[in-house]
Amino acid sequence: MAFSEQVKTARATMALGRCECARLICGHIGRCQANLTSVNRLFGSFIGFEFNHRQSVAAGGGDTIDNCEFLCVACHQNTRSFGTNLTR
Repeated sequence: MAFSEQVKTARATMALGRCECARLICGHIGRCQANLTSVNRLFGSFIGFEFNHRQSVAAGGGDTIDNCEFLCVACHQNTRSFGTNLTR
């Protein structure tokens, strides 16, 4: 399943256009400093950012705003489920 455009836009807005990652494995202290550019914000684009399920759909997570995480591509690649399809 995938997040709706409405959920994506709301999550990016809640995150203030900043990556929400605070994982130590990513090598940053505290929250990641990656930000959407002003051009991306102007056109509603999320280039360089992706949306991650905090709890996978296979584990019972839904496509809700509370289960959505706004991450830069580099941080998303460090999640345990990146590139996998856990619904199979």
